[in-house]
Amino acid sequence: MKRWMGMRNLIAHLGLVLMGVLLAGLGTEVTLRVTDAVPEVESPLSGSHLSDTYLGWSGKPDLRLRFRRAEFDALVEHDAEGWRRPKPSRPAVPTSRILVLGDSFTWGWGVSQGQVFTDLLQAALPGTVAIYNRGIPGFGTAQEYLLLQRELAARVYDAVVLMFYINDLSNNISGRQGRRPYFELVNGDLRPRNQPALPVTSAVGQFLREHSRAYGFVQFELELLKRRFSGEANDEREYRTAPAVDFHDVPGYAVTARLLGEMQRLARQHGARFFLVYIPQRSEIELDVPFPYVRSIHAMVDDIARREGMPLLDLSPPFHQHAKAGEQLIYPIDSHWNPAGHRVAAAALLASPIFQPLRDAGASARRDTGQASGRR
Repeated sequence: MKRWMGMRNLIAHLGLVLMGVLLAGLGTEVTLRVTDAVPEVESPLSGSHLSDTYLGWSGKPDLRLRFRRAEFDALVEHDAEGWRRPKPSRPAVPTSRILVLGDSFTWGWGVSQGQVFTDLLQAALPGTVAIYNRGIPGFGTAQEYLLLQRELAARVYDAVVLMFYINDLSNNISGRQGRRPYFELVNGDLRPRNQPALPVTSAVGQFLREHSRAYGFVQFELELLKRRFSGEANDEREYRTAPAVDFHDVPGYAVTARLLGEMQRLARQHGARFFLVYIPQRSEIELDVPFPYVRSIHAMVDDIARREGMPLLDLSPPFHQHAKAGEQLIYPIDSHWNPAGHRVAAAALLASPIFQPLRDAGASARRDTGQASGRR
């Protein structure tokens, strides 16, 4: 009897605890909805993106949230199609369309609306030019190749700009337990793998994220707590001790080289110019002599561009130059570009053969308009 009474008391106490948790959750849910607080996320992949069987994941449409970590607090918005909302807006009837593909650097990790380099490009170019930012965090070249196929089938572009970072190599051969589409080279042919891709989150987790403010709040606080104890990832740790290598032997080299070549050929088939942009790793920005492994991968990108006849814009020199002058261009721990880094990237792109002809054409048109007005 005593054992039974003890069990009843335990169940009663557990019931009270559960009731308290439910009431606290309900109170949090009501408060967040009444105040209409902007949702906060610590990880943009789970907080601002959805599963996509073709690409692996894609952006949530009509999104507005705060992406917050210790080093930044950025307001992020997506448009109706799930892409980072441009600020300023694109022209309604452009005469030139530029497609920019990339990963978290292009998406605008850690910077707010209007601070992404594609926004700065849009603001600086003539009003007849439209910049389409198609960056998605975590993407590698394989997913960007799939996205390029989709974009070229839906819209006519005058140029395609592909942003390449060192971790694209590993992303191009990593399937993330079936969640990331990728390719393998089989007898010289690209063979798709993980297509269709598995969901990046469970159906229950996705439902709660979409319908419960309280769930998102608790998840955000737990992620911040976990990161505070585990420390944030810094890619400098990964590459500092890696030795120099023959890039031909690097896992992912062969398939990456093939993907880049195929992307250029596909763009040209659709009448678009193709440009490759190299994003420098942290050591290439801050050190006079970058890490050995990083130098090897940089040489690989140079070699692929030369063999494919691919126009290459290397962002290492301008970033290193500004860093030597004392400018902080990347977040110290996170290693992504801060707003100053996006400004340097935009300035380098504007001065490159990618955008300089468009700027010159705009300046010429303004001069012609001014001269015509003067004659009148």
